[in-house]
Amino acid sequence: MNILGIMSFKTLKKVFRHLEFVTQGREGAVIYHEGLKQIRFYMGMGGNNVSFYLSVPSRAEWKSETGFSLNSRDEILAYVAEETRKMQAPYCTYQINETDILFIRN
Repeated sequence: MNILGIMSFKTLKKVFRHLEFVTQGREGAVIYHEGLKQIRFYMGMGGNNVSFYLSVPSRAEWKSETGFSLNSRDEILAYVAEETRKMQAPYCTYQINETDILFIRN
């Protein structure tokens, strides 16, 4: 496969990436799908002005826990945070931290 084919395949996987939401009472998961790979982020209810949060593997654990490169971490987390906000919490802003994403009520 030539470099153009590889670039197109990588781009295509990103075009078809999506999130799946699983709720189980006061907890659940947000599942990121890209190609045949996926990452499951634990979702829990927050307190005070935090509506809910997602647990995120730290930078040190990212590659071993997700199978995705560390270089893709920031971009994947931004996608997960923004799409989750749009679909599940349009009334919130979000804050991406080392081990969680907080969804904060405005």
